Amino acid sequence: MYITDHCYCAALSTKFPEEDAPIFESAIAKITCDRETEENCRRNCFILAEAANDRTPLVPCRLLGNYNTLRVSVHSRTSCKNSQWIFTGLSMVSPRCCQKGTVVRCKTVSKGSKRNSAVLEPPGPLRR
Repeated sequence: MYITDHCYCAALSTKFPEEDAPIFESAIAKITCDRETEENCRRNCFILAEAANDRTPLVPCRLLGNYNTLRVSVHSRTSCKNSQWIFTGLSMVSPRCCQKGTVVRCKTVSKGSKRNSAVLEPPGPLRR
């Protein structure tokens, strides 16, 4: 019997996903489980996220609708036994706000103001 395992990439709102559920995840490749599988999967998710850099913030916002100060980190895992999410090293440098599924950068208003609200700015790229 032939069993097919997969490499998954995901966007999570933290670098340490012990109990955090992915905002979204996707199987990107069929794999064979061996000692190099986890690292190859992490590397492939890193490469895909860098290639999609200018579009990356759009996906979580379309899924979440409205969200304040979203920070997305890219993770990988395999369907091999005991695999857990591994941080790829890529995260958004600046938090984003999502309004009706559209990405806007959040810039916190100074503490001296009446309300701690957000000023909207155009989105920026992911950075290592």
